[in-house]
Amino acid sequence: MKNLEILWRFLALGCASFGGPAAHVGYFRRAFVEDRAWLDESAYARLLAFCQFLPGPSSSQLGFAIGCRRGGLAGGLFAFIGFTLPSFVIMTVLATATSQGESPPWFHGVVMGLKCLAVVVVADATLSMFRSFCQSRLPMALCIGTAMALLIYPGLTTQFAVLLLAAFIGAQFLKQRDEALTQAAPSSSSSSGRIRWVPLAAFGLLFLLSLTTLSTMFAGFYRAGSLVFGGGHVVLPLLQSGYGEAVAEDRFLLGYAAAQAVPGPMFTLAAYLGADLTTEAPWLGALVATVGIFLP
Repeated sequence: MKNLEILWRFLALGCASFGGPAAHVGYFRRAFVEDRAWLDESAYARLLAFCQFLPGPSSSQLGFAIGCRRGGLAGGLFAFIGFTLPSFVIMTVLATATSQGESPPWFHGVVMGLKCLAVVVVADATLSMFRSFCQSRLPMALCIGTAMALLIYPGLTTQFAVLLLAAFIGAQFLKQRDEALTQAAPSSSSSSGRIRWVPLAAFGLLFLLSLTTLSTMFAGFYRAGSLVFGGGHVVLPLLQSGYGEAVAEDRFLLGYAAAQAVPGPMFTLAAYLGADLTTEAPWLGALVATVGIFLP
């Protein structure tokens, strides 16, 4: 029953979570920290920080991690399926319905409207997390300095630089606050900090195989999921460079616009591309591409 609840909760979010990764963070926090208390603020902040360092879609990883904390590995899988399924279906249906290259006349208007809605959602999530995590001058200064750095020098290098700098400053000057949060948080099992070598080895092996099997669609999408940090829009250049010749430019741009318009993870653009690349079996192609890009 617990895993069915996880599936239902994430399916509901997958149907309504517009706005991309930044907005999803706010949806997750409200649903699982504030409303249902599946985890506390400290645990949520640690998972969020960790997911920023991993390749692939950060919001999907965060949802998977929340599901794992709630119901083990099966709970993580149910969380992933629930959150990803709605956008997967929408993107695949769109690819098959517009296979002649024409998009509905109302589509771009819907995209613009949802972008405006996403601005409000992201702003609300940012303000809520600022109030929760920036309760003294040093975290406030780190927050404002990070925002300024990313506005002036946007890019992956800046993201990693500010994350590492904030981690160093936090380790040096915020030890007492971290210890207080740790003591206040529910105790976890003693094995929670161990490295899980089996999935790590599986990731490395599949990545090496993807480098040698250049002709398979699964390998291409797996490489994209393994090499892209930051999630959302960051994956688009890599997908375009890998499949720009096989997918017409207007078709790719249509999929990109749709990925912004639909709820759930933007990485389900892979479902659209997979269906477009395998017109004889679009649903199978969409499934292979989606599994490939999310699996890392």
